[in-house]
Amino acid sequence: MAFLDNSGDIILDAVLTDLGRQRMAQGKFKISKFTLGDPEIDYGLYNKSHPSGSAYYDLEIMQTPIFEAHTDCCGCRGLTSLNNADILYFPTIKRNTSAQVGNAVKSSPKATDVVYVADTDADTTTALLASTELGSYDYFMVSNQKTGQALVLETGLDTEDISGTEANQQSYIDANNLRDSHFIVTYDTTFIKSINGAGTKAKFNNSDNGKGPVTLSYSMKRSPNVSSELTQAGQASARVVGIPNRIVYDSVNQPADTETSAIKGARASVVIIGVELQTDLSIAYQKHGTQNVALFGSSKLYDYADTQINVRGVTTGVEATQTIRAVTYRSG
Repeated sequence: MAFLDNSGDIILDAVLTDLGRQRMAQGKFKISKFTLGDPEIDYGLYNKSHPSGSAYYDLEIMQTPIFEAHTDCCGCRGLTSLNNADILYFPTIKRNTSAQVGNAVKSSPKATDVVYVADTDADTTTALLASTELGSYDYFMVSNQKTGQALVLETGLDTEDISGTEANQQSYIDANNLRDSHFIVTYDTTFIKSINGAGTKAKFNNSDNGKGPVTLSYSMKRSPNVSSELTQAGQASARVVGIPNRIVYDSVNQPADTETSAIKGARASVVIIGVELQTDLSIAYQKHGTQNVALFGSSKLYDYADTQINVRGVTTGVEATQTIRAVTYRSG
């Protein structure tokens, strides 16, 4: 992967796939599918308060170096077939950490972007529950657990322009084939042995218990590994079931749908993920992590190491990367 200098001009860097070049050599070339990508661009840099006026609002965006296009899949995330050619809204994927969803693993106060995963040693979970930072099961998952806390990711239209009604789910999500029934989770096998996922009988809605309270019920099992063009050396990929996201808007809902869901508008899918750590991480901690450290400022010492998982919707291609922190209690 390389960067192209961007001094402010709009650059469209296009390449043909191997098959496209073959068809061109045969005189049979015709564009039938293409993919676009701009993952290097941070649109949060759009600055309406720029002192030089509106012509400069997007200056930093326009001057951001862009990735050079490649024919392999390192720079793209596949193609998505859409039923409607004039779609204005496309799903995003976000992690649910709402206090209203009891078994969604929460962000710890000092490491909001990290999900802690304890090994199966009872001493580790006891120490984490006794720590000043993680004194609750809400803040960590346990390796290979079938129930309890899990990583919960939602997809949908994260906009207030399209409210999360059932009618809008039908019109904007189902009618446009924007609901993912499966997700590919790619992980580093140095730290993670397997990925667990919920089955098709799992539920995520705000109607089972009246108008508003959330039901998130599931029992996880190991998800099958699959081959993926995005999987690199030392990685593996698992295919995890996604279920319909049935958190909907209703004016009488208490709590409101936006208090229980990470998505502001019409919702599509939810994927529930658990992690099984490798049985012995001592070498991984030594090479890639930190050993015998007072991780939470108390007298208790831990080994820990960070790794990442990538979650990608099979139908829409939406994706998220989540940092996983493997933790083992040592002494104290």
